[in-house]
Amino acid sequence: MEDERNLELESLVDPPPLPGFDEKPPKAPGRPRWVSLALIAGACALLVGLGIWIGAGIGSSETTQPPESEQLQSPPETIIPSESGWEANLLRADPVPYQSESYWDRRGEAKVYPVFGSGYQRQQITSVTFLDTLVDAPENAWDVTETGDGRVMAWVTSANELYNLYIAAEGGVNAANACSDLFAGYSNAKKINFGEAFHTTGATDMSCMFLGCSTLRELKLDSFDTSAVQDMSGMFYFCESLTNLTLGDSFDTSAVQDMSWMFGVCSSLTNLTLGDSFDTSAVQDMSGMFSECKALTNLPLGDSFDTSAVQDMSCMFYFCKSLTNLTLGDSFDTSAVQDMSWMFGSCSSLTNLPLGDSFDTSAVQDMSRMFYFCESLTNLTLGDSFDTSAVQDMSWMFSVCSSLTNLTLGDSFDTSAVQDMSEMFSYCKALTDLTLGDSFDTSAVQDMSEMFSYCEALTDLTLGENFVTTNANTNDMFYLCPAGADYQHLLN
Repeated sequence: MEDERNLELESLVDPPPLPGFDEKPPKAPGRPRWVSLALIAGACALLVGLGIWIGAGIGSSETTQPPESEQLQSPPETIIPSESGWEANLLRADPVPYQSESYWDRRGEAKVYPVFGSGYQRQQITSVTFLDTLVDAPENAWDVTETGDGRVMAWVTSANELYNLYIAAEGGVNAANACSDLFAGYSNAKKINFGEAFHTTGATDMSCMFLGCSTLRELKLDSFDTSAVQDMSGMFYFCESLTNLTLGDSFDTSAVQDMSWMFGVCSSLTNLTLGDSFDTSAVQDMSGMFSECKALTNLPLGDSFDTSAVQDMSCMFYFCKSLTNLTLGDSFDTSAVQDMSWMFGSCSSLTNLPLGDSFDTSAVQDMSRMFYFCESLTNLTLGDSFDTSAVQDMSWMFSVCSSLTNLTLGDSFDTSAVQDMSEMFSYCKALTDLTLGDSFDTSAVQDMSEMFSYCEALTDLTLGENFVTTNANTNDMFYLCPAGADYQHLLN
């Protein structure tokens, strides 16, 4: 039995799969429960098989056409605009044609999605460069203008077995309102050079803009004006080779409402600098925002990180396994949040987690796995603003907090609405004392299975007067918990 349980625990330590974007990424991705995550399966491996061999360097400057079988009709004659302003040079949107099947198949191979309707595929591009002149446009360049008048042209040059992509217009390129998916799936692109030739003033949607740019090592967004953008969900999702990302003062997020999975699976990121214009006061969804930023050790969220409108923080810091310091500023207001499941799950290096007075949980309904596998935490004190009166699910909430020697549940830890407490304190192996007061009302709980299992050092357990098990599953409730000997009468 012992060996079987250890094997089971090892399997649960593995991170739950993340959003695979089976269709246009949902605003609130499915919760990472082991069953309901079918829509999210396989995201950690989704781009592994994308690799077409990457040639060293940029290669030849010779212009190249796609294979004859893939060539499109001849592009329209290039029209050199009479205006010099970039405003009229509107780049067409290039969204991924999401269908019912997964954007990435289960083998991790990319679906065949073209570059702006050409015969070239996204994974064939090794670099992207924007230019403010059409002087070098070759005869086989094709029109990528929204209006189809040849103001914005694209072409490629060969780079061994891959291609360099150029997008140009006289005076610069004006980004489409919808920049979603613009570079999604450019898995072999090592560089995207915007310079001063790409203008984003009118862009309102940047969701999944760089999704799956898994080879990209640096990204300079100094010229980006994001003041009108409302959606940045999945913007840098699975940019797993990025090590440094600095968002400057022009990266204004005051209008953004969705930042879910924005930096998800930026697993090599060691430095993330959010500029002074990173205003989150309008954001409603931060689920998975920093999820699987495995290399980040420090994440200071300043006072401009206002979360007063956020409703979803599930998986927000999930599997930030190297994070030793997490500073939540004075504006980290959680009064509107309804979902905190997996919020700090698998932050296995955190030794201290101070939740301030603004950490108001009165609206939260789901706290399942909230602190799951925070195995380095030694002390956790939940203050009076940690109101759990609306919470329905506390399953695995403190599970595998294996170094926790002190757990203080405040006076507002009201469990009267909770239905699931399965494995709530399981594997808290260092806890010796746990007192659950009279506000710990379990009258609505239906599942208490393995609630205190493997609390091997717990010898002093005080259950309040409202701790009842009448309607609950109590299977293995006190398995390998010494204190359970005094409460065998509660088992059904």
